[in-house]
Amino acid sequence: MKHEPEFYQQPKPRIPSGEPGSMAVSYALTFASPHGQRVLADLRQKFGHERPRFPFANGNRPDHAKAAVIDGECNVLREIEAGIKAGTPVAQTKQNDHEQ
Repeated sequence: MKHEPEFYQQPKPRIPSGEPGSMAVSYALTFASPHGQRVLADLRQKFGHERPRFPFANGNRPDHAKAAVIDGECNVLREIEAGIKAGTPVAQTKQNDHEQ
């Protein structure tokens, strides 16, 4: 079973469709709110990219299983951040249209 990221590591940048149901726009709108910003900050603190990838187990040897979990957590955060980035221009346009 293999999961292909929807936003992260695509050969070409994902262009959001601008449709109300576009996943990238949904990410951008969700994380633009004050609550979304708070949740994103919490996720970055817990699963951020700066964390050491190879925690040491007993005997001062790297724990490869934990490293794989940490890498997976970082990839999820990257996917969220890429979705926000891809959807932000369209989301801002939608918000401006609603305000007028």
